[in-house]
Amino acid sequence: RHGEANPLRDPVTGEITPDASVCLTEKGMLQSKHAGRRLKNIIGDLDVYMYYSPYGRAKQSAELIARVLDASQIVRVTEEPRIAEQQVGGVLSEEDIQACKTQREHFGRFF
Repeated sequence: RHGEANPLRDPVTGEITPDASVCLTEKGMLQSKHAGRRLKNIIGDLDVYMYYSPYGRAKQSAELIARVLDASQIVRVTEEPRIAEQQVGGVLSEEDIQACKTQREHFGRFF
């Protein structure tokens, strides 16, 4: 899970950021670092295999968590598209929504 992220729609300009490009807020960065410290307290020196979705905010969270852990215990850090959210966050038209549903039927709910 990623930390708190910026909104899809800019409240001032109304511009929409593509869902996969949304970044963490300052609070989200602090949350990720805190999660890393808590994880370190739980797992100690055990090996770590990290998997994150291709979303920018998930990658940022993984990177921040990894910085808190000892580099020697991180065995693998992998972007895994199959754990991405359904990609309909910034969809505006009925045609786009239908295209997403069709794609979901073809690939399954998690891809």
